[in-house]
Amino acid sequence: MAGMKTEGEELKKLLKLGRKRPLPFGFCIGPSDEDHLLIIHRKRKPAMLGKAARAEGLGSKIAFGMLAVSGRLVTLTCEREAPALAKKMKRFLIRQKLKLNVLVLDAAGRELESDIEDLEEDPGWNRDDQDAGDDLQTPKVAAGDTPAGPAVGDGHRATLVSRLKAIQPGVMAAKGEQGEKLKRVLTLAAAHLKAGDLAKAAQSIAALEKALAPSGSRDPAPENKAKPAATTPATPAVGPAELVPRLDAARKAIAELDDTIAAKLNKAVFIVSRLIAAQDYAKAHATLQKITQALSRHSPEARNDTHPEPVAASRAAWLRSRQTLSRGLQKLKEAIDAGTSDVPALEGVSARSAIPFDHARALDARLEKTLEKLTRASDDTEREQLRAQALGLVEEYRAELDRPFFTAVDDNGFANTDLRAMALAALKQVRAALG
Repeated sequence: MAGMKTEGEELKKLLKLGRKRPLPFGFCIGPSDEDHLLIIHRKRKPAMLGKAARAEGLGSKIAFGMLAVSGRLVTLTCEREAPALAKKMKRFLIRQKLKLNVLVLDAAGRELESDIEDLEEDPGWNRDDQDAGDDLQTPKVAAGDTPAGPAVGDGHRATLVSRLKAIQPGVMAAKGEQGEKLKRVLTLAAAHLKAGDLAKAAQSIAALEKALAPSGSRDPAPENKAKPAATTPATPAVGPAELVPRLDAARKAIAELDDTIAAKLNKAVFIVSRLIAAQDYAKAHATLQKITQALSRHSPEARNDTHPEPVAASRAAWLRSRQTLSRGLQKLKEAIDAGTSDVPALEGVSARSAIPFDHARALDARLEKTLEKLTRASDDTEREQLRAQALGLVEEYRAELDRPFFTAVDDNGFANTDLRAMALAALKQVRAALG
């Protein structure tokens, strides 16, 4: 896939297309600003573009995912992110004579970093800034399809943010081609919100809500189709300023629960978000109270569970160490190949340079899977069994790291590595988290 890099007029053309629909991208961070390399493609998978960027670029750190443009803001929703991606992408764009801001999100739509400043007007760029129709455009939504709400202001933005967060789990769980389309619209909605284009953000969010709503229930609160009331109801004592922070707090608490319970409560969160959007604050308040009661019954404290955060952090550290180990062994293989390929006496060494990967296979994914189960387990007996399994795996991996290959690998003479110490440190963190 050589020769795929995107620059110059082709880059400007694709970025303008990125206003209409998100596009896959791959980005390789080079040793200096002039060495960064970007690939944007209309149809290729992001992971494929990431591999192509690494193959064509001069660096080893890559990022890939979906790119969307709203106004002067480029939003990168990453399946894989890289350090300081926003700053490096912005510098790359400046070298292409494009002064744009950059926002980086993870795959779930959470903000990771940004490089945003006030930019001077660019009539040439803004002239074409409109969302023309295509197969992935957010559908136009009729007035009756979304609840009426305030047209402008921070309250309206807070409501949109709340609605976007409420539908995010459903979008990320969607599968197949439809799931891909929903994720692209989600990326556009986040980009519009960050750029301050609330009208377009509302349109995208409404389309997502409509797509995710159960068949036959387009109205988020059918019971609101009112039966005539004998008296005019009193103005609710609560509003978005109180409800939205409570909803955000509930969402964070739900993220700590096991999947089965979280799925049920997330449905209730979705209902609350739509009730707030419909300005039915009394029902939103009542539903939030029920969510709070459910959270108190299922909280870690109510189950006498230890807090899962240290275990989750140690799992992430071990996962990173395995990824670093794999990259380090690849670096070692390449160094061995480069150092022996032109030496006749060592012509057979290159054919065996992949042997280190055989040793690394013993450090498999069983520990991270066990730790993941442990963070989600709600039964004390199950948690103790998983803890014992994890401790056993820690000892198994430590024994593997004490074998002759790993005790010698960092003194290989071909590449500077520190693989064994890094892996042992991660296992030490896991051991400490398990108690």
